[in-house]
Amino acid sequence: MDAFGVDTSPRDVGFVNKYMINTDEGNFEIIFTANFLISSHEFNANDMMLRFDIESGLDKENIGEIIIPLDLIDSELSVLLDDKEISAQVSKTDRSSVIGIEFDGKGKHTLDITPTKYLGNSGGCLIA
Repeated sequence: MDAFGVDTSPRDVGFVNKYMINTDEGNFEIIFTANFLISSHEFNANDMMLRFDIESGLDKENIGEIIIPLDLIDSELSVLLDDKEISAQVSKTDRSSVIGIEFDGKGKHTLDITPTKYLGNSGGCLIA
C-alpha cells in the first residue's frame, strides 16, 4: 500500500518524457509515457526511424505510450524491441499517431519505431 492507502501496481506508475526532434522541416515533440526508464533517443531522418534506449526493472508488464506528430512520420508503423517486431496498439488522431506497447523482460533494451512502408521522403512525411 502506498502512503495514501491505495494499492498501486507497476502498470499504474508512469513517467512522462518529452523529446524534441529537429529536422530540416521543423521541430517536433515526441511524448513517451512509460513505467520504465528511457536513457536516450535518436531520430534517423534517412530511414524515418525513432530509436529509444530503455531500461526496465520489471520482469513483466512493461508498458508505454508514444505520441508522434503526423508531420514527422505519417505512415503505418512497426515497433521493434531488440530488433524483433512486437505487438503494438496504434491509433491516429488528426495530428498524431498514438502507439501503445507492452512487453516482458527486465534489463536494457532498444525500442525502434519505423514506417511499415517507406515510399520516399515527401516533405519530411511518409505516405503509406
